Amino acid sequence: MEIFYYFVSLVGICAFVAFNFASNFKGASKAVQSIFMVAGVIGFLSFLALIITLFIKVTWWHPLIILVVVFLGGGFIAGLFRGFVTAVLSVIGIVLFTILSWTSMFNAFLF
Repeated sequence: MEIFYYFVSLVGICAFVAFNFASNFKGASKAVQSIFMVAGVIGFLSFLALIITLFIKVTWWHPLIILVVVFLGGGFIAGLFRGFVTAVLSVIGIVLFTILSWTSMFNAFLF
């Protein structure tokens, strides 16, 4: 169950980085900006659904700690690493850690 908290935190941090890159994107291609913006929004929505599920299924203070970790860690990482490679890795991280979060949540709560 503890690894589930890491997966949820990483979904939030990756979504924070992708959304930050999209909002500060200075390139000419609006398609690239749109891809990162959509990935960030999808990551945040998945993160929000996971946090609400944690509020309902586990305890009230685990999601609060995860929220603090995500917003401090995401802000730190987004400010420290501002490259295109970081943004691409964050999109890959959103997909990977969202899948891992939902599958580990189903395994923990359903079985």
